[in-house]
Amino acid sequence: MRNCGIAGISSFAYDRCILREERLSCVADIFVVMHGTNDIVMDVSADEIVSSIQRSIDYIRGRNAFAPILFILCLHTNGRMDRSNRKVDRLNAALLENLQGITDFVHTDLMDDDFGDLQKDYTVDGLHLSEEGYCVLQSVLERKIGQTV
Repeated sequence: MRNCGIAGISSFAYDRCILREERLSCVADIFVVMHGTNDIVMDVSADEIVSSIQRSIDYIRGRNAFAPILFILCLHTNGRMDRSNRKVDRLNAALLENLQGITDFVHTDLMDDDFGDLQKDYTVDGLHLSEEGYCVLQSVLERKIGQTV
């Protein structure tokens, strides 16, 4: 397993700094992609974010035609003024609509509380996952990978 993420980076910056520079070889049996949370704070539309994320998917697919690509839908936040859950929901809906059939989605709503916010135990600051949150996400991913391969 290889983590090619960069903390705090948007999908736009990832495209500019990583993909356009062809810094990923994409030699893997399965890919897990997580983008979007850092994009919704930018002054761009959901469609622009989807297009940016699509470039990541296209980059992978262009270098590895057959490996499954799992996309983790954006997690909700808890108490964050900078990342509204309504924006998260709009982006997730746009991703589901536009990336259907080219990626397999990993749903994260089971990490929500009764109010639709990220459960407090799963976050250290309302955005970033706690150790317990990562354990839950790992379990979700392992289950999804087991269903995929």
